[in-house]
Amino acid sequence: MSSELWDLVVLTTRPGDLDEDVASSILALRPGLIAITSQVDGDRSVAASMFPDSEILVFSPALLSERTTGRNVSYWHPPGMPVFMASGRGETVRGLRRRLGGLIVGVPAFMISAPPAVFIPYVAELSAREGNWAGLRSHLRRPTRAAAEAVHAVTGVWMPMSERGAGLVLDALERFVPIDVTEYAGRHFGRHEGQTLDMLDGWLSRAAERTPARAQPLTPAMRRSPTPTPVTGQPPIPAQSSALRELVQALRLRVTR
Repeated sequence: MSSELWDLVVLTTRPGDLDEDVASSILALRPGLIAITSQVDGDRSVAASMFPDSEILVFSPALLSERTTGRNVSYWHPPGMPVFMASGRGETVRGLRRRLGGLIVGVPAFMISAPPAVFIPYVAELSAREGNWAGLRSHLRRPTRAAAEAVHAVTGVWMPMSERGAGLVLDALERFVPIDVTEYAGRHFGRHEGQTLDMLDGWLSRAAERTPARAQPLTPAMRRSPTPTPVTGQPPIPAQSSALRELVQALRLRVTR
């Protein structure tokens, strides 16, 4: 980096994974704003501790990027959509919006964390199946249930999700995205399996926090149940459900082997 003044730095690498020299250069630049694209629980706090002189925002990318040759990277995002959703101090986000126009849109924090809870379980399933797109397409039940559990962990709301709906979305990606997503997805997300696992672990922790203290301990029959077990008068308890935890276990076996 040069010695010029930088108003905004966007980190596409998790702050804790930055090379020491890169982190030191950013610290020396003291940019007014640093945006992280990682949505792993705790990474915003990590960035704040690493760069105390900068205001930290979270950018959620609404794009696909593909390295072609050398340092060349191609980008695609849905026409008419912003490139980033931005979460942070309202005044700061509005100022960026004025300066960057349609590149960003300011959203509440939950709108940053909810979309990954919907799609990352499918990414995890794809990774657990070693990037095999056809394997994902034929095994949508577990990631669909895991996504419902993850969204509840983040928002406290049970969203209706279906395997059929997930299949239609995957169909649309294959038809309308101008890159071969069947190859791209496995290759791209395969490089980020550790981050995917950390996100799943974060949602499991949040799910455990949402478990009512008055919930009864699991009986052997409950432990055998493949679906979330309801407590009388309440929705299923995420910490007791199997899909998200099972997905974590499947991906961890791949990441650690």
